[in-house]
Amino acid sequence: MSNQTLFDIYGDQGLPFGLIAVNVVRVAISTIGVLLNASFVFVTIKINQEYRRAFLVAFKIKTSITKTINVVTAINANNQKLVANNFSTTNLRHNRLK
Repeated sequence: MSNQTLFDIYGDQGLPFGLIAVNVVRVAISTIGVLLNASFVFVTIKINQEYRRAFLVAFKIKTSITKTINVVTAINANNQKLVANNFSTTNLRHNRLK
């Protein structure tokens, strides 16, 4: 059994831009959430049809018992125009972060 590092997996090319962008956005959103004492539900999927290297990040911010904000944003590594109507969060599985 060998332990692989990120350098073994991605080589000299480095990490994909989409992976870095998603994690930077998650850290920024989580930092704001901690400051606002909000709880987040994140959903991240890789779109594999028209936009090969695009990531959809959807999350809910629950700031109080009665107030919930839904946010859906798309991060695209190929600088293509993404249409918001192409994305739906109704069938996504939620990964809860606490």
